Formats: sequence, C-alpha cells, structure tokens
Amino acid sequence: MSFGTDLQTEHERWLAETHFGGCVFVYDYPRSLKSFYMRDNSDVNIDVNSDSKGSNSSSSDRGRGTCAAFDLLVPGVGELVGGSQREERLEVLEAKLREWGLDPRDYWWYVIPDLLPILLCLLRRRLF
Repeated sequence: MSFGTDLQTEHERWLAETHFGGCVFVYDYPRSLKSFYMRDNSDVNIDVNSDSKGSNSSSSDRGRGTCAAFDLLVPGVGELVGGSQREERLEVLEAKLREWGLDPRDYWWYVIPDLLPILLCLLRRRLF
C-alpha cells in the first residue's frame, strides 16, 4: 500500500487482528480520502485568498496532506467507529469548497449552525 490508498475492511481487520492484536486507532487520514468539512492538519496549506473555483478537482489534485480524522479498528469487525474534527475557520472552509470545485454559496446552510450560538449570545447581551 502507498500513501493515499483507502483501507478496505480486510486491511482494517488485518491491522487489528494480526499486526496489533487488539483495538487500534488509525488517525491523520489523507485528506484526499475524506470530505471537505474535515479540518486539515498543519501539513496542508490552504490559500484562503484564492478566488479560483476548482473544476471538480480530483483527489490527486488535493495534495498529499492529512486531515484530523480517525477510525477505531476492532478485531473481528474492522472499523467500529470513525470521526473527525470539523473545519471551524470560515475562511478556510470557503477556500476548501472552492478547491473542491464547490460553490460556497450553495453551502450557506452548513455554516449557519456554527454561527447561530454566536448570534444568540450577542442578542442576549444586546450587542447585535
């Protein structure tokens, strides 16, 4: 296997059952395998000032960086649970959407839940 190859169930089971002999966390997945909303690790540089829209860029165009995602692998099962840290920086999220060939305006609904607590707090303090 090489970097950027997705783990299949048989790979996950081999890791948990044979290589480690128990439960194991796999983390820092290649960003090309995960979704745009997963937070990139520090090995990725996003140009937040770029206005260019990607043309449905392929996963290989998205670099060799990693994102803050994990899977818990269990013997006899493979992946039991997975998760990730979500991108909370609006300017980075919008830049990633553009990089992935997506229009940030189409994802307004995704950003609202993150902004709602802030707006409610400001309203409560009468600062808004």
